Amino acid sequence: MNHFIIYQLIFLAFFEISFSQEYLWPTKEGKIISSNFGEPRPRRFHAGIDIISKEKNINHEIFAVEDGYIQKIKISSNGYGKVIYQKLIDGNIIIYAHLSSFNNLLNQISNIEQEKNNSYEIEKFFDKNEFLIKKGDLIGYLGETGGAYGPHLHFEIRDSLNRPINPLLNGFGIIDKHRPIPNEIALTPLDKNSIINGHNLTQIFNLKKKDIGQYEFPDTIHVYNKFGISLKSIDKINGLSWKYNITGISLNVNDVELFRIEYDKYDFKNNHLEEITIDNSLRRLNDGDFHRLFLIDNNLKTNFIKNNSNGILNLSQGYHNVLIKLFDHNNNISTIKGTFYVAPPIQIDVKIIEKKEDSVFFQMIPKGNPFPIQNFVCYIFNKKGFPEKKLGNLSLKKTKKGLIIELNEKDLNNKILQFIGINKFGAISEPLNYPYEVIYDDYLKTDFQLNISHLEKTVIFEISSKSFLPHKTEIKVKKDDVTFLNHKQLRPGVFHTSPLKINELKNMKNITFNILSNPKRELIFSFEPSISTFSKSTFSNDKNCNLIIHENTFYDTTAFWIRKVINNNTIKDGRQISDIYQLNPFNIPLKDSAVVKIKLKDFESIDKKGIFYYDKKEGWTYLKSKYDNKNKFFETSLFSLESVVILEDTIKPIIKEIFPGNNGIYKSSDVKEIKLKINDELSGIYNKNQVDITLDSKKIFFDYHPIKKTIKHNLINRLTPGNHEIIISAKDNVGNITIKKINFDIRNL
Repeated sequence: MNHFIIYQLIFLAFFEISFSQEYLWPTKEGKIISSNFGEPRPRRFHAGIDIISKEKNINHEIFAVEDGYIQKIKISSNGYGKVIYQKLIDGNIIIYAHLSSFNNLLNQISNIEQEKNNSYEIEKFFDKNEFLIKKGDLIGYLGETGGAYGPHLHFEIRDSLNRPINPLLNGFGIIDKHRPIPNEIALTPLDKNSIINGHNLTQIFNLKKKDIGQYEFPDTIHVYNKFGISLKSIDKINGLSWKYNITGISLNVNDVELFRIEYDKYDFKNNHLEEITIDNSLRRLNDGDFHRLFLIDNNLKTNFIKNNSNGILNLSQGYHNVLIKLFDHNNNISTIKGTFYVAPPIQIDVKIIEKKEDSVFFQMIPKGNPFPIQNFVCYIFNKKGFPEKKLGNLSLKKTKKGLIIELNEKDLNNKILQFIGINKFGAISEPLNYPYEVIYDDYLKTDFQLNISHLEKTVIFEISSKSFLPHKTEIKVKKDDVTFLNHKQLRPGVFHTSPLKINELKNMKNITFNILSNPKRELIFSFEPSISTFSKSTFSNDKNCNLIIHENTFYDTTAFWIRKVINNNTIKDGRQISDIYQLNPFNIPLKDSAVVKIKLKDFESIDKKGIFYYDKKEGWTYLKSKYDNKNKFFETSLFSLESVVILEDTIKPIIKEIFPGNNGIYKSSDVKEIKLKINDELSGIYNKNQVDITLDSKKIFFDYHPIKKTIKHNLINRLTPGNHEIIISAKDNVGNITIKKINFDIRNL
């Protein structure tokens, strides 16, 4: 085709720009969106809205939303796929992404660019006003190209500084009367001495619905020292079944706004802050997506945060009223009300004062606190430490200092009762475990394990077993000297230490857990973490795995370590070459990358091997690896701390569903495209450069869809009668190669 003719057509498209007050919706299929602006994605925010058709299929017409000109078109096998960038007359930029195709003129231009560059992937820029577009002009068709999960139009609006802005707040509104729906709040301790309802760890509370759009705390929450609030919520839109990100949240304490977040616009350089805008720790612990209403560091503020307060609460003793407002793009509002009671933590004493034939009477009083206990909660655990139920009382009597509680005796035998007391101000005690006629397991044969909880500013050690221990215990850590740690049996068989500041872990060698009975039992757990402010590297105990950081890997001072995973049965495919190593702390987000190295055994070759990490949805997933021949290590970089292993993958890619088929006979008019599918179950094929296709000895370019694993090449010219040969070569990420030859005939039938 004559290139000059095509570009002449472009210049003839000039027309007078007319101004309009409102944008046009880009489809005629109704205002149906499957996701909205600001939704959390891996290490980024969703920069637009996803528009789908009623039938959820492709090739529906896409129209220009306003007058302007085309800045560029781009075609790639990942990311936005086929995409148009349009500059509007008001200075904003519109992105129409994942298109199945452009309009006829843009298709011709893209075909020219592909032929000229002999590449499916192209990027074509236009000068200002070179390719003018009127509001309502057909510019393309809805598709699923690039990294699209299903047919949709990814639609963005950016300001003149290339910052994504919320379309639903800027000319693309949708009728919606649904109020946001809050589900849970989480309170996170932010200091060594912080307590939430008697606990040092983050506590999650279900919210109670009081009325339409009105929610409240389940009860007064007892807090002490610094903490932050996070909120799990969703939004709905009239007539649509999807769940959406909320548009904004405000936090007020005692009628003063302390934090406000609005998903209106942001800068792409803020994308990595998604993992601290949404609480990464709660997400990694499978608790869901919680919006943080606090900032650990004011230097890590996204454009979404609208005030100068960091939202961290350190309230004076007494009662404090809380009001949280959630709002959506149409300013539908839901509210959450609650009360914090701020006071030091309390403890209780419990003892049996009377037994009857069918019931037992317990006395509960405060320990070292003048305020009487006025309410309680009791949970039943079996002797293995598993919770069974919440126990109700037969009778309850208030005394001057506490309670007399009557419980049904048949519920108690060989059980552990966990009592929690509540005083008249709403202060909640630390839990107290009370064994009732328990036949104990042999503590000398009981298995124990060490777990470490890395919080925002502190670390808590947990030593756990599947058996309640009635004995006195001690926990000590060995550094340059020996330090004994305060601890408590938080629930039957599970001991927690008091929080330690991160720097207190410096030079730590091991943790010792002693059971002070006769005979005494001593368990020593090796634990030698590195501290990010002092060291940039840590090794596994066997020295075969190395985690390397740099000064920007973490957001804050962090302890990091490696644990060998024992008895793991997740590897179903491939041959396991190394041990599995868990990089820690797995719940702490990374500001920038880290490097992991795993040693290859001396007798193993490097062929068909690499480092894989475990993804809970996809299973073992390949990480781009390189081999250090001098030190015999495979190494890779990553942006989260995962379970990693060296695997060997010897299974070649599978090439299937090929058209035209081998030995097929076709009319020329029936063969308009070449298409096929490539599967590689373990290491995978990440990009189109790992696939080569020739047609009659000439290399052809094609569209590779990395999610659907499909390949398609549109034939520009009809095939001539006679025999034709297609050769397909596919190489997976560790070097396994499959070559397939297809011979077919074109005949004038």
